[in-house]
Amino acid sequence: MVSPANIDIPRHALLGYWAGIAPGGKLAKTYKTIDVIREDVDPRNLPVDATMTVVAQEDVARFYHDFYQFLSSCGVDGVKTDGNYMVDLLVPAKARRELIYTYLREWGNTSLRFFSNKVISCMSLTPQMLFSLHLPRNTPARVVRNSDDFFPEVASSHPWHVWSNAYNSLVTMHLNIVPDWDMFQTVHAYSGFHAVI
Repeated sequence: MVSPANIDIPRHALLGYWAGIAPGGKLAKTYKTIDVIREDVDPRNLPVDATMTVVAQEDVARFYHDFYQFLSSCGVDGVKTDGNYMVDLLVPAKARRELIYTYLREWGNTSLRFFSNKVISCMSLTPQMLFSLHLPRNTPARVVRNSDDFFPEVASSHPWHVWSNAYNSLVTMHLNIVPDWDMFQTVHAYSGFHAVI
């Protein structure tokens, strides 16, 4: 089993942290990695030169196995995986072909193995995830974030939050998904508005 003493486990996100993994870090020394270019409409979200280091196709299964086995051995009984949309932002065709479905398949299989359906898949409303990972009904339904984040202090975001979740549910209700509308506060000026829906 791999322990935190010999790998630096990413905090969340399918491809590591928001900018991938550290090219010279322990993960890069433990698993085969590749550098990929990531596209983003807002350059402030990109790593330096839009290049990310990620675990290569041949080691993705081992990475998830080691990561989730370690978490499970520590008593963790569920995970939230954020930033899943990033697999859809890979620019090179070769990286997209090799990595998108490998990451989705291995994350899906390994999370089921160690946590059953106690996983939340966030930022994952891309066609590749919706119509591959979340389509088959031969696995337990996963909780999937059904919208953008909930912003309790931004009054103008509340109608958009409810509207987008309601419309997204028209699609996600037909998939192997339990839609997560993100959260709302029970003591808040708009709590009744959210609770009615």
